[in-house]
Amino acid sequence: MRFLLDTNVISEAGKKAPNGNVMNWLLQHEADSGVPAMAISERAQGVYAMQEPDRSRQLDALKSWLSENNDFVVPGPVLK
Repeated sequence: MRFLLDTNVISEAGKKAPNGNVMNWLLQHEADSGVPAMAISERAQGVYAMQEPDRSRQLDALKSWLSENNDFVVPGPVLK
């Protein structure tokens, strides 16, 4: 893994009209990228703040992405 993506990058990918430069970069570096669990949590928090029907659509997209890309999620620190 060469790149650790921030919440703003994964949020951009979830927009109705995402920035083309961001999407091209993601396509080029997808295999070398990881998404921290905290960024997933922040994205979910943003999705739950949305109004319907966007909330349901974005939540479905996030769940689908997680089920298909679980290997790209980088776990956070374990607190004891």
